[in-house]
Amino acid sequence: MKAGITRTETLLGLALACTSGAGLIAATFLAIPLSFTAPFIVLPTAAVLAGIALLGRGDHARLHVFARLILVGAVAGLLATVAYDVSRPILRTVLGFTFDPFRAIHIFGELITGRPAGDTWAEAAGWTYHFWNGISFGMMFALVRPVQAHC
Repeated sequence: MKAGITRTETLLGLALACTSGAGLIAATFLAIPLSFTAPFIVLPTAAVLAGIALLGRGDHARLHVFARLILVGAVAGLLATVAYDVSRPILRTVLGFTFDPFRAIHIFGELITGRPAGDTWAEAAGWTYHFWNGISFGMMFALVRPVQAHC
């Protein structure tokens, strides 16, 4: 049987992975702009998670399990986000909605960069933040509900 991760390690992983959602909450309810939280909180924690995933390839069993959960969650979150994005215009057409199903992504970019929607940097920032949200939600789910057979 492989070593599992502790509750403390799970909570640490959740704290790191939830920063993109926390950034949105901080912007919405605490007036802390995404132009601050994205580069100074979300980006560094994403780098920490990536570092853990890369370092987890060694012989340290618990670190390996932790890293594997993060990687499995990241892939699942990315695939779910892509599926969600593919379904948006389809649902818009089928249900006859008139709104832009990707408007929130444009808003993310504006809030992060201060540039208008449609600006290349704003769009890149918005889409990056959107995909990181999906990836981090997958990581959180994998940490809370690990599938031991795959770790």
